[in-house]
Amino acid sequence: MRSLHHCIWFLFHPASSFCHGWTAEWIKLKPKQNIEPARSGHVGFTIKDEVYVFGGYAEVARNDGEVVRYPTNDLWKFDPAETTWNLVEDADLHVDDCDECNESTVAPQQRLAAAAATLDDSAFIFGGWDPQTPGTGGVILDSITEYSASKGGWMGPTLASTSLEETTSRHVAVSISDDSILLHNHRCTDHVLLFQKGSKANDYLLHRQATKGTGPSPRGLHAACKLGDDNIVVFAGAAHDQTMSNEVFVLNLNSWTWKKLDSVASSTPVSRASPCICALDDATCIVFGGATPSATMGLEGLNDLWLMKTDADKGSVSWSKLDVSESATIPPGRNAATLMPVDLPEVENGQCFLLSGGWAPFVKTHNDSFVLKVSPDS
Repeated sequence: MRSLHHCIWFLFHPASSFCHGWTAEWIKLKPKQNIEPARSGHVGFTIKDEVYVFGGYAEVARNDGEVVRYPTNDLWKFDPAETTWNLVEDADLHVDDCDECNESTVAPQQRLAAAAATLDDSAFIFGGWDPQTPGTGGVILDSITEYSASKGGWMGPTLASTSLEETTSRHVAVSISDDSILLHNHRCTDHVLLFQKGSKANDYLLHRQATKGTGPSPRGLHAACKLGDDNIVVFAGAAHDQTMSNEVFVLNLNSWTWKKLDSVASSTPVSRASPCICALDDATCIVFGGATPSATMGLEGLNDLWLMKTDADKGSVSWSKLDVSESATIPPGRNAATLMPVDLPEVENGQCFLLSGGWAPFVKTHNDSFVLKVSPDS
């Protein structure tokens, strides 16, 4: 059996149900073009309701049957009308055909375990890990790179500091306003990082925002999203000693106060790393997948689906598991996938989320695509 430490390090490397006022349905897509090659540890983001996927840990099977994994830096966009993925920027493509782009700018270094979030029509890629030559440990990155949809390419943002404070990976980034992105990593014990627009065009600043209260212990491989106007929620993750968590924390964006939420449910998700989380409303999230320790496999990829209902005022969280066990078509277990809001023309009366990629630990890297439709019960 592989050691848990070994497993944690390599984390990157239609079904319907009714539950507590919500109905959920998985729909397996058959895109005309899948993201190739299969990958995990990539990042997803939306620009003006369009879903993109960048980078990750690619997996290719050679003709002799050997499986090769390597980091990539290509960029893909989903076309919901045609139900297909389109390659926007090939791996290692130099952005030299954009009049408004810096001629010296290239696509971000290949990586996985980065974080991404958007401001206006631009996405920003923060940090990550490039394994480089197998066995070397690679490099943890501190770069910040902008992709501009309106200008059609990768841009180098003008920063007071051109990079993160320190190298970082396995962190989270959440857009919290029209001009600010919040970052949280294992060093954020008494602060968070804010990446904000400056006073001039294409000017961005990075600074520490002090926090108080009971926040997450040092961790990576956690998941986060914004709830309403005032809060972000952080779930799960793994500590430096590889201990995984199923804890839930909420950060108030007005007082910058953390609060750990106590579970009031009889059933809760198992501790896990690298799950997916998306907001449904101002207090409710959907949580999917991740990886959890296994006595026989080292790590087990999960495909459970949960509703998380938070009450920040009371300091509580309730959980409801969506039972999809009778379905023949649900995503296989995985971690390090992306789950992003998506608008589908043919879907009415519900919110849709696009699941892409991910890794069944030491078994398979996925390049399938599923849509999760979630609707309030009428």
